[in-house]
Amino acid sequence: MSNWKDDFEEMPKGESFNEGTWAGFFVRFPNLTDFIRGSLDAESGPQIPPGSLTFWVEEGRLKCCLKCKGKGMVAFYCVENPSSIFEELEERFRSGRVEWRREGPRKRS
Repeated sequence: MSNWKDDFEEMPKGESFNEGTWAGFFVRFPNLTDFIRGSLDAESGPQIPPGSLTFWVEEGRLKCCLKCKGKGMVAFYCVENPSSIFEELEERFRSGRVEWRREGPRKRS
């Protein structure tokens, strides 16, 4: 059984993929893919660590936390239609409308 990293590294350039595969996800959401796998920072050159996505459901809405580990920034979003979350996140990355804010101190429980 392959994982998403294996699929990404084996993905030939310029080829189309079935939407139900990881490779199909990478093709459909290139900006979100760059975020979750890490990328080079165009300004400073060093590698940006992979970001993380956390999803949960609260009061009937799908919520998402994006965490940019390299810069200590987070962004939160919620949607009523779970099938649109990746489209919405991709559009925010593409258009530069991710509303980043500094990650606060972690609360201890």
